[in-house]
Amino acid sequence: MSNNNTKSVKTKTTTKPKVTADTQAYLDACNDMNTSGSGGISDTRPVTFGADFIADKDKYPRQIQLTAKYGAIVIQRNGGSSFSMSQCNDIMLEVMGDKNSPIYQEPNLMWVNKKGAPYGQDLLEIASHYGPRIAGKEAWKSKALNKGKSEVFRPVTA
Repeated sequence: MSNNNTKSVKTKTTTKPKVTADTQAYLDACNDMNTSGSGGISDTRPVTFGADFIADKDKYPRQIQLTAKYGAIVIQRNGGSSFSMSQCNDIMLEVMGDKNSPIYQEPNLMWVNKKGAPYGQDLLEIASHYGPRIAGKEAWKSKALNKGKSEVFRPVTA
């Protein structure tokens, strides 16, 4: 040990500062908080297809339809019944840019509008924007969906 009363790196011990029980409750709440918006779906939380998906699948905005297709690819590859928005975004990036992928530039999977122009927002931005509607918490503005609620994806609970 040196004269300045510090421990060497090998023997240095670390301790977390103590917090009160009330403060710990806030810290726990922050760790559990959904940061995707009010009632939305976070990027990493597992989701599955919602109660209204089959009946309304052709009525959702194109970006939501593509997200569902990417979710289906994740399930087909990994098994199970759930996927995350981050995994869907990875599939979108694969379709758009991975020349070694079997789904590269698949016409029905391209992240483009009906005119063939790439969307200005990525999948995660779209999921955040539509989050409460995707989760069936808010009504869609679409006449095709009768301006009502329609659950596209449902968060998976443990």
